[in-house]
This record gives sequence, structure tokens and C-alpha cells, in this order.
Amino acid sequence: MNKFNSAYLDFVRLFAALIVFVGHLNYEYLVGSILGVTHLPGFGPDAVMVFFVLSGFIISDVVKKRESALTEYISARISRLFSIAWPALLITLICDQIGQAINPDYYHSAWWFNNSHFIPRLGVNLLLLNQLWFLDVDAFSNGPFWSLGYEALFYAIFVAVGFNIKHRKSTLTFLCLIAGPKILILFPIWLSGYYLYNYVTKIQLSLFTSIMLFLLSIILYITYKSYCDEGLMSSYFTNLVFEKQNKFINSLGHSRCFLDFYFLSSLIILNFLATYNIFKLISDDRMPKMVYKLNRTIALGTFAIYAVHYPIVHCIAAISDFYKISHTFQSNTMMFLIPLIVSVFVTYYGNKIRIPMVKIIKHLINSIWARMT
Repeated sequence: MNKFNSAYLDFVRLFAALIVFVGHLNYEYLVGSILGVTHLPGFGPDAVMVFFVLSGFIISDVVKKRESALTEYISARISRLFSIAWPALLITLICDQIGQAINPDYYHSAWWFNNSHFIPRLGVNLLLLNQLWFLDVDAFSNGPFWSLGYEALFYAIFVAVGFNIKHRKSTLTFLCLIAGPKILILFPIWLSGYYLYNYVTKIQLSLFTSIMLFLLSIILYITYKSYCDEGLMSSYFTNLVFEKQNKFINSLGHSRCFLDFYFLSSLIILNFLATYNIFKLISDDRMPKMVYKLNRTIALGTFAIYAVHYPIVHCIAAISDFYKISHTFQSNTMMFLIPLIVSVFVTYYGNKIRIPMVKIIKHLINSIWARMT
């Protein structure tokens, strides 16, 4: 893809991460009103669907260019997740301990916090197995961490989908049995990004058609958010098929609004299809190097912003509540700035950790493969 397409995807990724961040700050017991807006619609799940489609789209590109070998793919994907997920969990534990030590009442019985069965909870989240089957193991105060459990299994299942390996069908079956229904029901959304890349690189839509598709994706999304409550399509399907709320649907946890997510992902696909064809017509020479590098650098921190902001914000809120400075300019400013500053350090040191991590993983894979053969 050219620089304009790459820059647009980086912008979308950054925007989605900031939407999740700001949406959480908008809770009344945290910052509350932001720029005069007292209630932001539930954009968080929408942003996660953007991440899923975008992830599949980018994987299709990197597999063709840098990770065509299975060893390269596995080591790159594991290191990509764990180099941010593990520091995020460490920060979560530190923030939770500080917050509880200063203001234990703030954490007591909070709906967003769970530290029961500490060791198993930590282990499951460290391995990103927190969403298998009907599990929904919260990462203590780090609510957004749930989606990393989906992403990890998407990467794993893709091994049997995107690579020509031995015993492909049995491997796919085995991985699907490990993942369970919650992850499998959203896997098509991730996979749609993969197939979208293969499609857009082979066709060229006219500029008029591309602009119309882009506008259509925006108009349909605004219409959906204006007139449809969160999960409306999925609730209607549940009531139609089961006549009442079904235990199985409820047990799907973060996947229970799957029909709404399918609809939203179709709009994301439409948007990416349109913009890819629009930017394909623009020469790379028109992209200022400084703008491109700045956009790339900032976008690198999106994963860290998403993964670390929630426990930090709650820790600051607990301290602010204890010292009676909640909803003041000082506490609100700290909630905005500190997570972003921490994200910079997590991104920087995460990339440092990733280099030796890739080497270790490759060595382990080669050792296992040598013993098997």
C-alpha cells in the first residue's frame, strides 16, 4: 500500500484508541462532561471492531511482505502482543495496589474491578486465555484488556487459514475447539479484513464510486448510532428466534451483540474499500516526509494507549476521591495526560523487549521442530 493509505490506517487506529480512552473518561464518576458533552454514545465496542478489521487487513499485508514464513509470523505476532500486554498487566497491578492502599473504599464492590482468585486470574491474562469458550476473566481493573484475548486467538486460528501447513483441517479444528464460540463468532470480522486487503489490491474502483461508498459508510454509521440502541439488532434476533433472552446468548459476553458488530464491520469494510481506492490514485511524492513519519510515530502508541489507560485513570480517580479533588481541573488533567505519557514509555520499552523476544521465540520453535523431526 502507498503512503497515503498507510497514513490513513494509522490515523484510524489512533482515532479508535482515543475514542475508547475519551469514552471511558466520560463516565460521570471519572471526568464526566468532556467539551460540554455529558454523555458519549457507546463508541468503545465500535472502536474494537475497527481494530479487528484493521488487524486482519494489516496481517494480510505483512504476511505477503515480511512474515511469509510461519516461524516469522508466530514470533512476530506473539512478541507484538506480549511486549505490550505484559507491561500493561504490570502497570495494572501497580495502579491497583496504589489505589487500594490509599482509597480501598473506591475499589470495594466496584463493577469494573475484580481481584478474586489472584494467581489463576493473573496467569490466564498473562497467557491471553481470558476469553476462551465462556470465560470472561477480568484483568483486575483493566476492562479493555478483554479484546487482547480475542486478538491472540484470531492470530492463532489464522495459522491454519493463511498458511499451507500439514494437517491443516485438523489443526483448524483443534484451534477452534480451544477458542470456543465467543471468539469464533467474531472471527469472521477479523478475517474480513484479511480478505478485503486481497480484494482491494487487485481491483480499481472509479473515483466517483469510491467517494460515494465513503460517504455511504459515514451516513449509515451516523444513522445507526442516532436511531439504534447498543445491541439492538442482536436483541431483536434473540427475541425473534428464542422469544426471550437466551442463556446461551448472554453467555457470549462481549460477543453477544454479534449482529450489530457484523453490521458495523461491513461499514468499516466499505470505508476501507473506498479510501484505499481513493488514496491509490495519489502519488507518494505528495505526502510530506515529516507528516508521514510523525503520523507513524504517534500511531505506534495506539496499542499501549488502549492497553494501559483504564487502570491508570481509576488509580488517579481513587486518589482524587480520597483527597477530595475529584472533577477538578488538576485531577481531570492528570487523567488525560498521565495515561498518554505512560503509553509513550510502554511503547518505547515494549519495542525494546520485542527484539530479544522474537529471537527467543524463534529459538524455541526451531528447537521444538528439531525434536519433532
